[in-house]
Amino acid sequence: MTSKLTIIEGIEYFGRAMSSSPAWSDGPETVTFGAMKARSDRAASALIGLGIERGRHVAVLLDNQLHSPEVIAAIAKAGLVIVPLNTHSTAAEISVLLARCDAAAVITEAKYADRVSAAAASHMPSFAFSVDRADGYRSWDDLIESEGVPGRLPDLNEMDTFCVSFTGGTTGQPKGVMLNHRSRALTFHYMALDFNLGPGRRSINATPLYHGAGMAYGYGFMNAGVHVQTMRKWDPEHLLELVRTHRPNQLFLVPSQISDLRALGVDRMRDAGFHTIETSFSTAAPLPHELKTWFVEEFPEIVFADVYGGTEAGVVSVLKTPELTRRERSAGPPWFMTEVKLLDEQGNEVAPGESGELFSRSPYLFNGYLDDPEQTAEVSTADGFVTAGDIAVQDEDGYLYIVDRAKDMIISGGVNVYPREVEELMHQHPAVSDVAVVGLPHERWGEEIVAIVVPAPGIELDPTALTEYCASTLSKFKVPKRFLVRDTLERTVTGKLQKNQLRDWAQSLQVS
Repeated sequence: MTSKLTIIEGIEYFGRAMSSSPAWSDGPETVTFGAMKARSDRAASALIGLGIERGRHVAVLLDNQLHSPEVIAAIAKAGLVIVPLNTHSTAAEISVLLARCDAAAVITEAKYADRVSAAAASHMPSFAFSVDRADGYRSWDDLIESEGVPGRLPDLNEMDTFCVSFTGGTTGQPKGVMLNHRSRALTFHYMALDFNLGPGRRSINATPLYHGAGMAYGYGFMNAGVHVQTMRKWDPEHLLELVRTHRPNQLFLVPSQISDLRALGVDRMRDAGFHTIETSFSTAAPLPHELKTWFVEEFPEIVFADVYGGTEAGVVSVLKTPELTRRERSAGPPWFMTEVKLLDEQGNEVAPGESGELFSRSPYLFNGYLDDPEQTAEVSTADGFVTAGDIAVQDEDGYLYIVDRAKDMIISGGVNVYPREVEELMHQHPAVSDVAVVGLPHERWGEEIVAIVVPAPGIELDPTALTEYCASTLSKFKVPKRFLVRDTLERTVTGKLQKNQLRDWAQSLQVS
């Protein structure tokens, strides 16, 4: 179906209706909605003029900066698919993803150019651009000015994939979550509605745009007419300065960022005007109850929410004050236009108060995993529900309570980490006989990555050496923070690691 339910329609409308109003700021520089529309139109036309076929993938490795939203909009307007790359990714990881999506082009900046060039040695996209000057890269600005002749842009289908968000890494087959225009356009709209945002309102983009939540609540809120001030990197001191100068109406933070702000102290936060923020919410990682309680008690002026969801399913539930403190540990009721059901191991729906795997059905669901129909089928039901593998309970009032994750994925600092990737790398180290990687609760990061290692015979493990070994291949956030030693690891008769027992053992060491 062709419709205007796309991720660029807000820029199109506000680019005409309020063209001189600020849309996006990076430090002292600001782009208006009119300029955002004009530049993204020209860039989209230029990309089409290069002969890049509709539906091809364009990899993007950028900090949160002035050019970021126009790059996103231009790729979408050209009928292409953006593939955001984590700025912490190593060249080896980037290389795998460029090949996985068969990228037709890559857009980056000078600080990452060498890393992208090293990655592209095995899969070089046909076109490479830098938003600033970088040797061997075409200038993004020159592309717009010299080749961007506005013309008729393609009509977009609301179910077209506009983004592939990779959630895996270098080891094994990374999962490419295909997101369609409708899913995120509706997410943008209803989140703006839920948090009282729209034309003339202000927000701060404090999380990376390569992250699904960062894009939705950074670019997405701008698409709703909001003036967004972005942060190139997280710094709690800088955030308070932006709160003081930008005076945001809304602020989205992940739990680790809230923890960093708490460390600065409530007095400093109030002195900067933090309490004048009207609405705020946290998502992308489990929000510790103690941290949630602290925020609500110290800033009762702010309507605060805990948002539960995932890349594949989008927003599933939201719990806001005052219910946030009335219903301890609840994830809230299903969100707008969202159905949920909890199934037991036989696929039967469970009764209220009983635990089951949580499935949801809504317009926010993904299009499936890139080139992986089997894995798509594994997380989907015949009637269109999708699961992230979480175990939950639903009470008589329809409120959800997340009990545990059925899968072993770790969420540290709002970023997904797959233990198997780390385990397979560590298995290649001569000092390691066996290994299990688990996530343990952590006040700041949500979860801390811990490796439980069986040393090779006659070997005394050197944690520093193991850290350096992992860091040579893996992004920093994937490297285990601690290494625990065991003689053996519990496994089932089929050889599967019994992660629950290992996690409980590791956690007992923290308590004792």
